[in-house]
Amino acid sequence: MSGHSKWATIHRKKGELDAARGKVFQKIAKEIYVAAKGTNGNPDDNPGLRAVLEKARSNNMPKDNIQKAIDKAVGGAGGEEYESVRYEGYGPSGVALMIDCLTDNRNRTAMLVRSTLTKRGGNLGTDGSVSYLFERKGVIVTDKSVDEDEAMMVALDNGALDFVVNDDNYEIPRSPSEEAFVKEFAEEEKYNLTVLADPEKVPTDGVFFYKPVNGTVSAHYEAAIRHYGVDLVAKERESVLATLDGTVVYAGFDSNQGNVIQLQHKNGFISVYKHNALLLKKVGDIVQAGEAIALVGNTGKLSTGPHLHFELWYKGNPVNPEEYIAF
Repeated sequence: MSGHSKWATIHRKKGELDAARGKVFQKIAKEIYVAAKGTNGNPDDNPGLRAVLEKARSNNMPKDNIQKAIDKAVGGAGGEEYESVRYEGYGPSGVALMIDCLTDNRNRTAMLVRSTLTKRGGNLGTDGSVSYLFERKGVIVTDKSVDEDEAMMVALDNGALDFVVNDDNYEIPRSPSEEAFVKEFAEEEKYNLTVLADPEKVPTDGVFFYKPVNGTVSAHYEAAIRHYGVDLVAKERESVLATLDGTVVYAGFDSNQGNVIQLQHKNGFISVYKHNALLLKKVGDIVQAGEAIALVGNTGKLSTGPHLHFELWYKGNPVNPEEYIAF
């Protein structure tokens, strides 16, 4: 009798766990569908889809489920079609609300949102009724590998609105000026990410690449396993140099890649520098080839020691840095 009870308990708990995971997978599948809809389904060409796929993998979503969601969006297979909708309204005591939904039936969702707000002392507003009260902002989260005073000074000098110290990290809201610069840069089409018909034909006549850091190559470029750069073991806090003249288009922290800085170059190249201890430049800065832009570090979950992960891209395609630079 005891054995049967134990089996029943395990069976029940497993069923509850599977049901909970199923709900999570179903929600993520809808997000994948929306991100992939109207595209070719290639995450390399779709940052939004790439972010959702990372979320799916972190939740151990089966590859078959992921591919089915992508195929459904790209192929337009029969069944439900989901879309993103936003509603504006007021909650209890007149609190302004922006409500983002993912739905396959706009009318049903609007009725549900209106009913929910009304039952709780609120009401659904019209488009624009509260959106003017909100502003979209990002937050940079970095670990505490850098001294607090030093990190705060760098953040404030680069236009940070605030600097929050938590138990295991720092939080830095992104400044509006940084957001505006990125938007302007994108509108001018300086993010030239069109795919090359022949990636091997990369014009390098008259182009001289600076070696980003003095170090030893510990891992080579290998596109087959999505390792689109080289790992260079170097002394911690050694200067990381810009490989070409360019403009900083991204400077921030990623939990896996650590402190990352990315440069856009006029000749179609993009260079990426990851796992830095400290970033010396901010978005919008103009840098010269050979100029220090960061310090070698060991930040990010994927780092195994002080080193620089360096990538080189040309018009949306990764290229092998060792074909252009003698490390």
